Amino acid sequence: MTIKVTIWNEYLHEIQFKEIAAIYPKGIHGCIAEFLEKAGMEVQTATLEQPEHGLTEEVLKNTDVLIWWDTWRTTA
Repeated sequence: MTIKVTIWNEYLHEIQFKEIAAIYPKGIHGCIAEFLEKAGMEVQTATLEQPEHGLTEEVLKNTDVLIWWDTWRTTA
């Protein structure tokens, strides 16, 4: 049985900050997805700005494991 994983990421910092985009051109969710796909998992991603934040009823019905990635940034 293949594990179906959905990775949810805000995907805001990768868009707002070129330094972060340079490290994660596909977003951190894309980086995590590639790693899990290589491990044999079925992976889909969702982001904050998608309709229903990417977590539609259909997406959730086809998810065994939901990973939430959030970037917390502070300024000094």
